[in-house]
Amino acid sequence: MEGFQNVFIKPSYDEVRDLAYELFLKIRSSGYSEEVDVALGRGGLFAMRALQDYYVCAGRKVPYVVVSAERYSGVGRESAKELRMSQLPADDVRGKSVLVVDDVADTGTTLSRAVSACYKAGALKVMSAVMHLKPWSSYKPDFYAQKTDAWIIYPWNVYETLRQMVEEMMQKGIAPSRAAEQLSGRANIIPAELRRLKDLISFSGNSDLVRYVDGVLNAYRGERGERGKNGGSARD
Repeated sequence: MEGFQNVFIKPSYDEVRDLAYELFLKIRSSGYSEEVDVALGRGGLFAMRALQDYYVCAGRKVPYVVVSAERYSGVGRESAKELRMSQLPADDVRGKSVLVVDDVADTGTTLSRAVSACYKAGALKVMSAVMHLKPWSSYKPDFYAQKTDAWIIYPWNVYETLRQMVEEMMQKGIAPSRAAEQLSGRANIIPAELRRLKDLISFSGNSDLVRYVDGVLNAYRGERGERGKNGGSARD
């Protein structure tokens, strides 16, 4: 079958902020009161910042550190390369209770390694929190807001993910009209996002990809025209 086999969800910033609030409530009800947050960048930055917002409003200020961790290389799959993680500042966690925060636990490898790194650095207790948990994750976080088997297009990586998607479809020889069906019907990508993607790609000088995205946009316009003839409405 052409295109992607993944099921996609595309939460808005408000929706992921609500998920972070669910995390806040679960952490609070558990009685755990960490002394430092460790955010796993890039994905965990927003989750951690949203938690910090709720903490401060509720009367708590929690110090935080950011650790860079990255593994994904394509849509719906992880890189075969070794997980890259920056050095954890030991002085920030030694002798303290820690909460490791990320956006999603997929294989669980990143979260597991981060928790282990905190203990190796001398943390007294380490718990973990994510907004999304995949059912196949080998590591279960202490707190999570939602379990899903879908590929998640977060609002902070829409264009990175979208570029990966259109590049893979172009490389597979999928027609722009079919790509438009996949992107609009399965991933909820709207024309305005494709137009911005086209502008962004033009800075990289990849003219072939720009032409492909232009073809996808034309297919979007064609679909909208057909819906208009049939009395339907379209979203832009």
